Amino acid sequence: MRKENNLTSTTKHPYRRIMLVNEELGLLIPVKLGLEGHSFIVDTFSTSLEALASSNLNYTI
Repeated sequence: MRKENNLTSTTKHPYRRIMLVNEELGLLIPVKLGLEGHSFIVDTFSTSLEALASSNLNYTI
């Protein structure tokens, strides 16, 4: 494992997956783009119900 930006990543999983939930698209999209710029895979949802419905995905953070 190696340490990047205070987050642990492994060579087995070089990308980290995040679930981002926010009702305000004006905040959701810029945060998503910023995180993707740092090699995160970001799934965005505008409601908690949408997020819970997809919670079977493997999130690292």
